[in-house]
Amino acid sequence: MAHLYCTHCSALIPEEDVNISEGIAFCRACDQLSKLSDIVEGISSAVEVPHVDLTTPPSGCRIDENINEIVIRASARSIGKTLGALFVAGFWNSIVSIFVGLAVANTLAHLGIKLPSWIPKFQSSGSASSMPLFMLIFLWIFLTPFILIGFTLLSVVFTSAFGTCRVRIKGSSVEAFTGVGPIGWKRRFDLNEIKSVKLGKTTWTQNDQSQPCIVIETDKIVRFASILTDTRRKWMAGAMKSILAP
Repeated sequence: MAHLYCTHCSALIPEEDVNISEGIAFCRACDQLSKLSDIVEGISSAVEVPHVDLTTPPSGCRIDENINEIVIRASARSIGKTLGALFVAGFWNSIVSIFVGLAVANTLAHLGIKLPSWIPKFQSSGSASSMPLFMLIFLWIFLTPFILIGFTLLSVVFTSAFGTCRVRIKGSSVEAFTGVGPIGWKRRFDLNEIKSVKLGKTTWTQNDQSQPCIVIETDKIVRFASILTDTRRKWMAGAMKSILAP
């Protein structure tokens, strides 16, 4: 049986925890069940990495080498994607900010804090007063998902403008990083544990579709670089395969 990995935490699932008749697999690492169909889809979607010329990287990609370490870098910067994300984020947050401002104003009013004249507020009988407390609590609960979406859209703007993917090899230690500046997602693993480097799909979806990514197989499955363009992702995967899993 091929190696099966949890779709939730990417840990390796032993054969004894796979129930073929029920079509499920149990992961002891995160205590979650995964559908075998989802696991198999993730395996079948992975493809071999094409050969790339390491001496002529595409724009935004490079390999830095010194005595102690090798760093493979690829920029996620895209002017078109940044402008598109900026428009969507600006439109969304400008609308949500009206209701957030209203909620903040009424929250301060409930706390007895004098409001500046430019902050919107409810008027009752010609004097400033806050909305009922239960309505205010409901408003904050209602706004929470819209606020989170707004922050997510802003993160897409920053990632499109300043994002980067980096793989640092120092001795037998490997670190895969995706993020902006020092802030981002890191996964560390041992060079000797790497079984393969392939091109695959993410386990999460965007617009009901999985996104292309680089798949590193160790004792877990590490998926990253979904923010890169296809050209940069393929080159980075080729460079990683040449250096990490020749």
